[in-house]
Amino acid sequence: MAKVHYVREGDDPTSGEPLEVALSVCVDLLGLSKGNPFSSDRRRLPGTRMAAFTGPRSVVVEVDEDEGRPGRWKPGFYIAPISVSEARRALAAVQV
Repeated sequence: MAKVHYVREGDDPTSGEPLEVALSVCVDLLGLSKGNPFSSDRRRLPGTRMAAFTGPRSVVVEVDEDEGRPGRWKPGFYIAPISVSEARRALAAVQV
């Protein structure tokens, strides 16, 4: 399963557990594509001093080697071209 992270700027970009969703769902519902690689590491996102006080601003999907192998995705992090609120609405229907 791919892991969907709602990320904010700064040194601690995520909190809580990511959502685990099939990669195909991320492609279909979030518009994820191989052409949007973000990083092989999500440890830090550049931001302002106010970053600690803001909510998530981006949707980043973590693809591991096993999940990505069938579709020839490289392991790493990909940014989805969708807002956090749109992603939450789209994924609400697929969560158990």
